[in-house]
Order: sequence, then structure tokens, then C-alpha cells
Amino acid sequence: MAPGDPADPLQHNVTVTPVFGPFAGRRVDFTLQFPPDYPFRGPRIRCRQAIFHPNIDVGGGVCLNILRLEWSPVHTLEHLLVGLLNIMTEPYPEDPLNKSAADIMLQDPRRYVEIVNLTIAGGTFDGVAFSALDRA
Repeated sequence: MAPGDPADPLQHNVTVTPVFGPFAGRRVDFTLQFPPDYPFRGPRIRCRQAIFHPNIDVGGGVCLNILRLEWSPVHTLEHLLVGLLNIMTEPYPEDPLNKSAADIMLQDPRRYVEIVNLTIAGGTFDGVAFSALDRA
């Protein structure tokens, strides 16, 4: 974890690199913005790259259940990082933020993996240019 904005001590950047799943071996960068009343309220998390993912919209918004449904002051940074790694390893299309990605993943899993491979290489899909993801 590294400071995200030197002027904002509540903002930090993290990188996760899944070992399994469609994003395996790729570095995915996130910004965590902690609220002043943390840990009583969870941080806002944004993906810093445009990726094709059921739980992450192309604007970087992240749908992570621990933040939306289950936040508690007992949750730690480790819980957040494990949650991010989990959705990168096993996307959860049943509760999507990117409905298009979720629908494709549910209806045609092979096609979903093809699109992920295209987009992590910096390709374009459905009129959206995606960020090439570095290998770890």
C-alpha cells in the first residue's frame, strides 16, 4: 500500500495480482479513500484502470459486498484486500455493477474470458477502450 495523494493522508493506492481466474498474473490498481470517521464507515474503492469485469464498472466503481452490505468497524484493511483479490479471482456476476460483463459471463463464460483477454491487452470492446494491464 502506498499513499495515493500526498495532500490527502486518507487516500492510498494498492495493487492486487490474482494468481487464478481471468486476470491471473495481471496487476490491477485500486485507490482506497478512507472517510474521516473510518473505521465506523468503510472506504470508497475505485479501480484506476478501465477493465471488463462484472463487479467493476468502466469508470472504476467497485461493487464489494463487504463495503455495501457487511461493513463493520471490526473489518480491517486485510479484509478489504482479500475482498478485492476474491472478486478479481472469481467475479460475482449475480450482483453486478457492469451488467454487460455479468450477462456475458453468465451466458457464455468462454466469450467472457475472450473479452477479458482482449481488454487486458488494451483492446476495445463495445466502443470502450480498456487499459492494458501489466504482468506481475
